[in-house]
Amino acid sequence: MSRILPLPKDIATQVHSSKQIINLQGVILALIENSLDAGASKIDLTVDFRRGGCTIEDNGSGIRPHEFGEDGGLGRMYHTSKFGTGEDGRELFGSSGTYLASLAALSLLSITSRHREHHDHATLVIHCGSLLARHIPAPQSHELDMGHGTHVAVRDLFGNMPVRVKQRASAEAGGADDQRTWQELKHAVVALLLAWPAPCAVRIKDVNCEPRTLSLSGRNSAINGALTEKTLNQLVGKAVKSDFRDALPILFQAGITSPKSRHKWIPVSASAQGVCVRGAICLDPAPTKQCQFVSIGIRPCDSGSDHRDLYDAINRVVANSSFGAVDDATVIDEAEKVRRKHDRRYKNDGYTQKQLQGRKSVDRWPMFVLQLQAGDRFTPTLAKSTSESSLNAMVTLLEATASEWLAAHHFRPQKRMRRRNEEQTAPSPALSPALRRASSVSGLSERIAAATPTTPSLKRPATTTGATASKKRRIVDLSDTPGSRGVLPLRHSNSAYFDGLSRTKSGRANLSDDRCKVRQPDTAAPGQNGTIIATTTPTMEHKFTLDPVEAGQLSSVMPTPGTKAEPESFRLRATCSTGPAHHTSDDFGSIDGEALLEATTRAEDWNHSAEETVRRPGISGVATVTDLMEDDILDWIDPITKQTHQVNTRTGVVLPTTATMHNAVSETTPGRVTALSRRKAAIDISVSSAGQALRLANRSLPSRAVGEPQWLHGILKDWDNPVFQKQAEEQIAVVSFDGPGLDPAEGCKHRCADHALTQHFAETGDKGTSKISKAGLKQARVIRQVDDKFILCSIPGTGVNDSHNTLVLVDQHAASERVILERLLNGLCTPVNPDALAASYTTNTGLRSAIQTTVLERPQRFLVSEKESELFAKHARHCADWGILYDLTYTAGTLAASQVRESPSEHRITVRTLPAGIAERCTLLPNLLIKLLRSEVWNVARSPGPALGRVEDGSEQEQEHAWLRRIGSCPKGIVEMLNSRACRSAIMFNDVLSVAQCEKLLADLTECLFPFMCAHGRDLPLTLDMLAVRGSGSTSSRTLFALPGSLRSLILQRRNLATATDSFSAVASDVEARTPPYAKLLKRLREVRRLLPGRPLTLAEKILFSHLDNPEESLLEGTNNGADIRAKATLKLKPDRVAMQDASAQMALLQFMSCRLPTTAVPASIHCDHMIVGEKGADTDLPNSITGNKEVYDFLESAAKKYGIEFWPPGAGIIHQAVLENYAAPGLMMLGTDSHTPNAGGLGAIAIGVGGADAVDALVDAPWELKAPKVRGVRLEGKLSGWASPKDVIMYLAGKLTVRGGTGYIIEYTGPGVESLSCTGMATICNMGAEMGATTSLFPFTPSAHIPYLNSTHRSSIAEQAAAIAGSPDAHNLLVADAGAEYDDEVVINLSELEPHINGPFTPDLSTPLSAFKKVAEANKWPETFGAGLIGSCTNSSYADMTRCESVVRQASEAGLKPKADFFITPGSEQIRATVDRDGTMQTFEDAGGIVLANACGPCIGQWSRTDGVQKGENNAIFTSYNRNFPGRNDGNRKTMNFLASPELVTAMSYSGRTDFNPLTDSIPLPNGQQFRFDPPYGTDLPSKGFAVGNPAFQPTPPTPDSSVEIAVDPHAERLALLEPFEPFSQGELTGLRVLVRVKGQCTTDTISAAGPWLKYKGHLPNISENTLIGAVSADTNAVNSVMDTDGSVHTIPELASKWKAAGQQWMIVAEHNYGEGSAREHAALQPRYLGGRVIVAKSFARIHETNLKKQGVVPLTFANEADYDKLAGCDEVSTEGLYDMLQSGGHGAVRLSVKKHGTGEVFSVPVRYNLSKDQCGFILAGSALNLLSQGGKGA
Repeated sequence: MSRILPLPKDIATQVHSSKQIINLQGVILALIENSLDAGASKIDLTVDFRRGGCTIEDNGSGIRPHEFGEDGGLGRMYHTSKFGTGEDGRELFGSSGTYLASLAALSLLSITSRHREHHDHATLVIHCGSLLARHIPAPQSHELDMGHGTHVAVRDLFGNMPVRVKQRASAEAGGADDQRTWQELKHAVVALLLAWPAPCAVRIKDVNCEPRTLSLSGRNSAINGALTEKTLNQLVGKAVKSDFRDALPILFQAGITSPKSRHKWIPVSASAQGVCVRGAICLDPAPTKQCQFVSIGIRPCDSGSDHRDLYDAINRVVANSSFGAVDDATVIDEAEKVRRKHDRRYKNDGYTQKQLQGRKSVDRWPMFVLQLQAGDRFTPTLAKSTSESSLNAMVTLLEATASEWLAAHHFRPQKRMRRRNEEQTAPSPALSPALRRASSVSGLSERIAAATPTTPSLKRPATTTGATASKKRRIVDLSDTPGSRGVLPLRHSNSAYFDGLSRTKSGRANLSDDRCKVRQPDTAAPGQNGTIIATTTPTMEHKFTLDPVEAGQLSSVMPTPGTKAEPESFRLRATCSTGPAHHTSDDFGSIDGEALLEATTRAEDWNHSAEETVRRPGISGVATVTDLMEDDILDWIDPITKQTHQVNTRTGVVLPTTATMHNAVSETTPGRVTALSRRKAAIDISVSSAGQALRLANRSLPSRAVGEPQWLHGILKDWDNPVFQKQAEEQIAVVSFDGPGLDPAEGCKHRCADHALTQHFAETGDKGTSKISKAGLKQARVIRQVDDKFILCSIPGTGVNDSHNTLVLVDQHAASERVILERLLNGLCTPVNPDALAASYTTNTGLRSAIQTTVLERPQRFLVSEKESELFAKHARHCADWGILYDLTYTAGTLAASQVRESPSEHRITVRTLPAGIAERCTLLPNLLIKLLRSEVWNVARSPGPALGRVEDGSEQEQEHAWLRRIGSCPKGIVEMLNSRACRSAIMFNDVLSVAQCEKLLADLTECLFPFMCAHGRDLPLTLDMLAVRGSGSTSSRTLFALPGSLRSLILQRRNLATATDSFSAVASDVEARTPPYAKLLKRLREVRRLLPGRPLTLAEKILFSHLDNPEESLLEGTNNGADIRAKATLKLKPDRVAMQDASAQMALLQFMSCRLPTTAVPASIHCDHMIVGEKGADTDLPNSITGNKEVYDFLESAAKKYGIEFWPPGAGIIHQAVLENYAAPGLMMLGTDSHTPNAGGLGAIAIGVGGADAVDALVDAPWELKAPKVRGVRLEGKLSGWASPKDVIMYLAGKLTVRGGTGYIIEYTGPGVESLSCTGMATICNMGAEMGATTSLFPFTPSAHIPYLNSTHRSSIAEQAAAIAGSPDAHNLLVADAGAEYDDEVVINLSELEPHINGPFTPDLSTPLSAFKKVAEANKWPETFGAGLIGSCTNSSYADMTRCESVVRQASEAGLKPKADFFITPGSEQIRATVDRDGTMQTFEDAGGIVLANACGPCIGQWSRTDGVQKGENNAIFTSYNRNFPGRNDGNRKTMNFLASPELVTAMSYSGRTDFNPLTDSIPLPNGQQFRFDPPYGTDLPSKGFAVGNPAFQPTPPTPDSSVEIAVDPHAERLALLEPFEPFSQGELTGLRVLVRVKGQCTTDTISAAGPWLKYKGHLPNISENTLIGAVSADTNAVNSVMDTDGSVHTIPELASKWKAAGQQWMIVAEHNYGEGSAREHAALQPRYLGGRVIVAKSFARIHETNLKKQGVVPLTFANEADYDKLAGCDEVSTEGLYDMLQSGGHGAVRLSVKKHGTGEVFSVPVRYNLSKDQCGFILAGSALNLLSQGGKGA
């Protein structure tokens, strides 16, 4: 098949010339662009908004007459005569197209032109696409006034579109919309002219409004009369250097800024990596962003479109500086100044960020005109479709330019933050070479380009404690100390609690000094105050930035001063800056404050420890801990081992013992001292049980004074003791008035919130919500005041059968605040009293107040600018409506005889009246008043809108809460002042209230319109969310998730976590949103039938083909016209849904975030199930896991809320069970980021496990690719009975097909035996299909099983639709296979003859019938006993499974037996747990000694902390009902043998504790001497009472996107890291690859990327990469995780990979069969790619893992001859042959590997095969699928 060649340049340009016509303004701009392209220097424009027309005439070169002819191109579709550049090399707008045909189709278009080289005019008239007239030459009446040029007239635009014509009525009426349209046009024309490099004069006139006339002319080339260098050069004809300020008159003429600012514009220029910026920035701030212009080349960038980031980059930097700040500080006396110097609450070395932002005036926005250019000078398409990388480079360049400009003019910019994983020594991509600045910029000197600093700086805290401020002034001399470059890390001593407290009140003046004493700074050499001196380059000033100290560095090698060898982590990095060699304390504009702080702190610590102690004479390099650290040391006795350890009083770190230190420190190499790693205590001294660093958190720095250690009280108060770790508690739920409430941690953001309480609520986990009503609040009974902060009250239940009361905590301050605020708002909106004095007051503009107002005794007078005076006059009516009356006066300038110059004119505003609520404060603080007024008029001018009706009388006011009708138009500043007044006047915390006062406050609150919201928008009452404890015949007791300490005595102490209650009504799920799009699928199925006529389809093919994006492309191309689809066609599918578990969702969301989409394209859900460790039971394990994983859960939940993804919190259940209960449906197609996603096939869905990158395809609406699988039919006959279960069906099949038998297949179950299975039994079978490598498994729609299950899970409507479809004929039946459908293979299983099976150990396909297991175990010498029986998990946790196990337990309990093995139960979901708890099943398990784990994966995936004493490496056995049993999977011990069985068989065997026990035939002896034998188990498929709802806190968040949500990713987090794109494939073959390891035997995804404790790093690729292939066995060393380097040294696999990566050595892996089998663990592909892996060559691959490798840019190859596996070995050098050509061709051509043996140098060739589609080749060439996706394209 011939290749599709690219279009010729002229044809491509014509295609691109189409330009969408949206409005008249766009037409005008396009016509102006044409005129500019034609070289016009003069353009006359008239516009008629009311009739949709305009005319434009220019003096450009004109259009040649032949273009007007019948064969000419003028007026034809896709025509342009301009290609790229003009005759003089100028860039043209026409290169990307403007065509007149589309315009002619929408209007009456007349074009007249005379070309400069011709004498005749020509005219063309077209109406709605039809030619009306053609005149060549044109009549004399058509001749142009300008001689040559073009005249274009557009009339009746959109006249053939009635809907658009209606919009002209708004222009006819004038008003805000008409004015806004004119302003937008004016602004756009100005933007065009500013970016255009040639001089051009434009005159614009609105024919319907005489005042709207505008003349613009910039870059005037006329010679100025002033004798300047520029004019002299013009006179003599010399070239004149362009000055960007020449275009500034355009701004003045348009009235965008004042001509007075002419001399305040400073030119700037900078460049970096092929992108340069030049322009000018004004020193004066502006009240709006109107005077901000950025262009890319000649194309202006719209601030509201795709280029908003460019404007935001500058505004963000400016906002974080002192630009626009006003000096309104109160005058303080000298005594107060002295006191503040010693008070650490005041910052003495500059403004804090909070101060800078708080001191901004109304004039806060910068004015700038900037032009960006690419390196190739012309960027014709860049402004229209900027790529991600280009945009990032521009943003970074603009940020740096703005920051340097601010620094040069002493506006103190904040330093740009760096990502944590950004290389510290490498130059920034966007800033290398460094910025080049114009020499004319004041304060900026020429700077060295190669030394621009790119090291990351620590994030500046919101407030800086006194200790930190003190350190910033310390003096550090590093110039003459040989070892001064080794420093210790910056220590963080900021207290989050004290940062959150209000600073409006203070006590003793020296309180801070007493409590926060710090060490005095070391003495320094004279003359060095405020100066940092570096010795690297004498003539350069340097900034100091240091690497953060990572875990374990305190135990690493420390440098000895005076030596040359210094470890990288201690090396002080010096990067060149600019300016003078030394800065004073006042010159911090170019010094990184964070870097200075960090350098001084570390240098001081190093001087204390390294220089003064290690080098002490007489010690000879041996130092004690006390010697090495100058901090105080405290002895601490380990409460378990009774060993004594030393604790650093400053950091709280447990240090090595003195004896150990003396014995261990030795000279290892000259000049280096090795410090021994810390000695292990009985506890983990690096982290607490909650996974947090073992430090004394939130303490101020202790005093250095000698005496009793004052910090001891802080330890006892704040230290979370690792031995007696507090149990994390559930968070108090939040009441909301009309929906879920705010998280207290999110709501309490204002200064009246108690930070400690907020933090307590935020850290306790759950975010449950309940609802109460105003009516309920009126019935509240006050119990008492609590903690002098809250009112505890009881609200009776409102339900018919609800006899329970709800306890509610009401924040007394917030309640009082709400009451006062609504009273103030009501008073504000009260109509004016005709008898009042203010009612008669009239301004000099004739206006009166519309509300009650107060006449000021002393009117407030302010001088304003001419522009603002116009605004005040224009919007005086708006202000008068809100009680603000003012007079406007103007005084013209005069020239007296005694004056040298004329006095300036003045515009004055005199405020006469104000609303009573703000009058007093505005009188005391006039600056607040003028800020309020200026802000309001500018806001109204910027966004004019219809004003609300005035209240002329009191009729409306008599209505209750009438203020709500008017408050919407109230000035924002008034509302803010009233909020502040309400807060300051309200009852405060610690105000003691009597019960009567509490009742009065509640009564007032119930009269409010919004009683559930404080003045700041925070939810006010907190429900103490109750959960019922099981009881009989009496009112249920209720317990709380979390309470303040003093409430605990009022509530039951025992917390029954996640106990079911029937008092909660079922949460109605959005069934419609979860219903498959059956109509769409049936329509697509009909299209498939048309393409494949007469072909019977299997069920799998029906569902797959119905989800094709383009059936014709997928089914007919490359398939012999549809005859050979299976295993050949590449299906491009559009799934209906995506489900993600928490471990894999992290990476999927990080990838999705980089696509910058507002929401997901398909419904999606996140399920927190993988990171909950099972150990002691749900009540303990779940809170601990929530606390330990809070960072990840916060990230997932915030991302889910932002993008509209349903978030199922930890404890809600396992992903597959939750999907089955809520989302799975017959005919659905979904993707899940877990290999057991096919579990949903039990309900007739196509559910496929994929990696995160595949999930992102669906989330962004890109087609997901799948090689059309073969279909294996499994026919079921007979019926299960006795001990046989659905689990035995799949375990038998796994033994028959092996773990590779399903690869490339979908397993489809058929036959009469299907009717005998339950829905959950089908799910169990489909779940374990993944163990055979199957793409997925599914059952047909089975009414006997599926309809009852759908009804029980509240999805009756889906059941009805599915039943109707299933009853249709084959041609229209989506849910059942066609009669005669062919399968590639078929297996028959007789259920009636099936006996129980046990599979394992170490592989799920080692299947043994129960009757033969005893002999097999003896033959293999497997352990005779086992230590634990575990049932549940996603495979077997249904109600049927639990009740069958219950029947076994009841039999044993009645016989007096207890399990001899530990017995663990894992419910699959909260719905299952609540139901079996309600029905007594859970109690049966607990009474028997069973431990109920959390509703999570737990031990099944390695999240199991065993407490039975089994050591790592010890042979032992366990029995589980899980799905997978690879070595080390469950407990990290590769010697643990996991035998898989049905849950009822595991339960029965747990009572014997022996592996050779057969419950069908064997007996267990009883204490009385009798023998006990189990009867066959029995159970119930579905609960007779229906499923219980369970804990409502475990319901998902709604799938509504909220763009305002900030995603929680800490740049310094250890568990989350934003992704950096992988580098693209090199331009050519891969050469010089080294074989990292030749893997021997089985290599699963667990082998490549271990689970268990590593799951916590799923969101942090650098950290989790440290476990890469640690479970792999090397065929060369025959050892686990052990390989050799080329020099013979032995390393772990990740160590060697990291070493090679650092050296730039790329590598490959050689493996055997089914490489990557197991879970859909995307990290198994990501980690090798991150560490430098480029190729995997194996005998065969598991399907999911092979796809994941391709998505991450790793090339998967298979041996053409499997014997070649033995020819390769570690460290062999390998190069590819033909690979690059194959990738370029989209998957065609032969590929070989050229191998050079390590050691011998022997060279040979190895042929290999590949399975790559065209799109997958594109993934690899781009570096990864995400790279290609972010570039906006797919395919090669």
